[in-house]
Amino acid sequence: MVVQALVSACGLVLLRFSMPLLLATPRQLTYISIGAGALGVVAYAASFILWLFILSRNPVTFAFPITTAITIASTTVLAWAVLGETVTGTQIIGICLLCVAIFFVGRG
Repeated sequence: MVVQALVSACGLVLLRFSMPLLLATPRQLTYISIGAGALGVVAYAASFILWLFILSRNPVTFAFPITTAITIASTTVLAWAVLGETVTGTQIIGICLLCVAIFFVGRG
């Protein structure tokens, strides 16, 4: 489940990085923006395939909360680290609460 969430988060961050570049005029397109966008699509598609595999082996009441929480937390951290987005104190508290929630949901 962790791998699926991290692949999903990477796909989201790559797509967010590339979208302003891909929506620019054609002369402003670079191989980096096209590559990042393509890699983002591949990563996000791979995360969906991994999600289907997870669902085939786990109850949705267990899998969904855990993968969603890990995806939210890792996307926030990656957006801060890679994209330079601001993370507020409230978001940090939310991530800490997500970690507590993962613990309790994982215990069943």
